[in-house]
Amino acid sequence: MEPLFTLAISTGLRRGELLGLRWADIDMDAMALFVRQTLQRVDDRLMFLPQKTHRSARPLRCRRPANAR
Repeated sequence: MEPLFTLAISTGLRRGELLGLRWADIDMDAMALFVRQTLQRVDDRLMFLPQKTHRSARPLRCRRPANAR
């Protein structure tokens, strides 16, 4: 769970945005991740839905953690 909490603290992503991330949303070469969907509860079911606004679907630049080699 540490990577999830580290990502949450360092980016400020909301819970649904964090849980909606997929490997395809991460660009390791550009050191960026793309928020394209969110996980939401709809009628007691969990569903992946697009972001509510165009501005919410955004790329985030990531810095290499201090302990990474």
